[in-house]
Amino acid sequence: MATTASIPVLLRYYAQRQDCELINFSEFCEYIKRYAEQHIDEQPDLTACIENVEESVYEEALKLAEDGRVFLAGTRPDLKIIMCEITAEKIAAKYAQIISSPQTFFPSLVDLPKYYSYTAIPQQTAPGFFFDLLDQKKIEARALFSVAWPQNVPAILYPATLSVETLLEAAVMKMQAMLQKEDIRDFYLKKLVTANAGREISAKNFFNNFMRRPREALEQLKQSGDAYYLWNQLCFYIKQDF
Repeated sequence: MATTASIPVLLRYYAQRQDCELINFSEFCEYIKRYAEQHIDEQPDLTACIENVEESVYEEALKLAEDGRVFLAGTRPDLKIIMCEITAEKIAAKYAQIISSPQTFFPSLVDLPKYYSYTAIPQQTAPGFFFDLLDQKKIEARALFSVAWPQNVPAILYPATLSVETLLEAAVMKMQAMLQKEDIRDFYLKKLVTANAGREISAKNFFNNFMRRPREALEQLKQSGDAYYLWNQLCFYIKQDF
């Protein structure tokens, strides 16, 4: 890492070296002081980190907390800094894993380390939250959200950096994996065809195309017409039964 006087950059570097999102405030201050003494000639701005390191670190930690990048637990000198943005990056990696391995569960609150307080994660409600993301509306500046669903469906964790398209792809791949089971596939194909009397061929083609090329089927969500209508029907049936 290049020499820097940025406490947020050093905090992230320190957390990555420790391989842990939970940072002890006092220990980090000691690290910063040693770092400043070693690099003061290269970065004169590090002077404040030698003369008044605790206040300098605390002020920066408060700013990061306001932006939702960290969560502060306890009080000085036993203060703990929890790196929410690093947790969010690990959660985002799980979504990529779902796409390649659909059997993987969506990340939820139980996946958080035990030292996390659930109050540290802002709650949102689906589907409004996802509609806002699709409409590219500005959302609260936070690293990680908990998104609640109706009908007692467990909330999922959603990193702010994750594109809603990635979430949709993960969901579609899960649907496709579930429908690979022959009895389930035949059940929903019959249900879809029966509900579309006079358009049986269109319904069957849509379903078979989804099973062969789920990512292309996802693109049809952005269009109107029969495909969009059939998508809604299929999702309704699956939601109704499960």
